[in-house]
Amino acid sequence: MSGDDNIRRVPFAEHAGRRRELREEIAAVNWLLVHLSEELPPASPAALAVARGAAWREILALAQWQGADELVALLEEALPTLGPELPPDTRVK
Repeated sequence: MSGDDNIRRVPFAEHAGRRRELREEIAAVNWLLVHLSEELPPASPAALAVARGAAWREILALAQWQGADELVALLEEALPTLGPELPPDTRVK
């Protein structure tokens, strides 16, 4: 059918694929945040922020203040790598 060629040219599939990749990358970072925070004292500011599902940028600030270097390294790599497609209030879920 000639209409099938038109459907293939629509960029929705490409955008949907990128959004799926972004969701998978966010889920991976969230998983790492949870597991790295388990190595911190449970009452530490960064661990509490992860536990309550705080925004990544808040967790980064607390981890920097606290000296939680693994969390800092993870978020300092993830935030710019995921770039402008990342919602500014991305949270741990």
